[in-house]
Amino acid sequence: MVHGKRLNAQKFSVGGTPRKVLYHSDSRTLLVMRTGLTGASCSSDIVQIDPNNGILLSRFKCELGETAKCIQIAKIGSEQVLIVGTSKSTDRPMMPNGEAESIKGRLIVLSLDTLGSPHECSSFIPTSNLSSSSHTGSFPEIVGYANEDFSSNSMCSSPDDICYNQIQFEQIAGHLRSLTHVTFTGAVLAVYPYLDRYVLAAAGNTLSVFGFVNENPHRMKKYAVSRTRFTITCLKTYGSQIAAGDCRDGVLFCSYHENLRKLELIYADPAQRLVGDVVLLDCETAVVSDRRGSISVLSCPGLEGTL
Repeated sequence: MVHGKRLNAQKFSVGGTPRKVLYHSDSRTLLVMRTGLTGASCSSDIVQIDPNNGILLSRFKCELGETAKCIQIAKIGSEQVLIVGTSKSTDRPMMPNGEAESIKGRLIVLSLDTLGSPHECSSFIPTSNLSSSSHTGSFPEIVGYANEDFSSNSMCSSPDDICYNQIQFEQIAGHLRSLTHVTFTGAVLAVYPYLDRYVLAAAGNTLSVFGFVNENPHRMKKYAVSRTRFTITCLKTYGSQIAAGDCRDGVLFCSYHENLRKLELIYADPAQRLVGDVVLLDCETAVVSDRRGSISVLSCPGLEGTL
């Protein structure tokens, strides 16, 4: 492969194991879901990080023994929120046969409107480390050419910048504020925004649709629920179409009828597929990866029967 351009990059340790990273465009910061933290207060959390220098800006700690499993940014009315799915057990969320374990999980709604731009946050007090954090994990190292220095326009070009070093552990300037939460029977392995006013949550073999009374993110209400045979591991939407990845039955396509407050199964996967992930290209076409190393394109132009 011929490299035509060099990638300027920096590396900083965030502690624990970063499982998922989202970019919050309004504040120009990263939202990182971490697990494997060592400490007495929690083993998993969500942190807001300035990507320019690794400064920790705010944090939400899961309860003791609780592990964050998934995060997504959503908008409820005029307010941005972060929806988080968790497991309240360290055990596996599903049995070897694909059925859900009888453990608890939570759907948590965190406010993002309180997040400020890193340039607006100036009251940081350095400290030696972040409470209940491990220093062993790190972002994967991303480098350009090994023998070249960073260019003058690199984020790491200043002598005062910290490159390929540990994150700057700071006194937390604020906390990601919890607005509301609901507890499920089953670990919440997938969450997703829907139609700009609902939130989908998959806990065990249960798919739930939640809305917010008067677009108030503090007042979450369950509107509909549907069940599958096995554990749901992923969710995606396209318009009103919902794709739920059943860990053994493949991709199931549903739609939510607002007037009836009912989830309806539109069509199902013809194969018993061990779904890894799914993406909807449009209302009639899905691309699904499975845990046997295959990627399939599924289509049903008539929206009838099976894919």
